[in-house]
Amino acid sequence: MNDTNSFIYDKQMEIILMQSPAQRFQTGINMSELSFQMQKQRIKKNNPAASEREVIVLMFIELYSSQFSDRELEKIVSYLLAT
Repeated sequence: MNDTNSFIYDKQMEIILMQSPAQRFQTGINMSELSFQMQKQRIKKNNPAASEREVIVLMFIELYSSQFSDRELEKIVSYLLAT
């Protein structure tokens, strides 16, 4: 996705590069956690009867299904639901 105006993008980069490496790392961690929580909330909203484990499995499928064959994915999902 590339829908950010170039002026805004340049300003964002300027702000990011003013941070220390540790601050940039922490910002990345925070953004990753926010993304995780947003995905989890969306899946819970769309699957209100899903258990916490089922929500995690649905997140896994959403994120990684293209990385595995159907057979591999079925094995992984079965394992995740059984543990």
